[in-house]
Amino acid sequence: MGETISIFAYAKIYYMQRIKNIEKRVFIIYVLKCPDTKNIRYVGVTCGTLRNRLHGHMYDAKKGGTPKRNWINSLAVRPIIEPIEICTYKNWENRERYWISYYENLTNVDLGGSGCTLDRSKDSIKRSSEAKYVPVVSLD
Repeated sequence: MGETISIFAYAKIYYMQRIKNIEKRVFIIYVLKCPDTKNIRYVGVTCGTLRNRLHGHMYDAKKGGTPKRNWINSLAVRPIIEPIEICTYKNWENRERYWISYYENLTNVDLGGSGCTLDRSKDSIKRSSEAKYVPVVSLD
């Protein structure tokens, strides 16, 4: 007879591995530029590739509802994504805030430092995992 294992157990292991490696991660602060005017319209941060992040912005833009999404939807072609600074786990939030305050006429809706949700509380992880709980049973 099999045993029931919650997804929470797997999520906890995954999260602990991410936290262990978080200080080794590279945080890329990037800008989105208008392809026509080359004006910078958005500052963001990613731990992944710029290509994947741009793809995420394009997908999210379909939903509309924010200045950034509306701006992306108004373009005839994709915005240009360019890195402006490489940061560490310890300084990415302050550096993103710096760059957002440095540029004018941005579509950012906040002052920055809230882009990567890597350091979540245990309670937050537990709630997310329990919401997606599916018992796994062996039928031997």
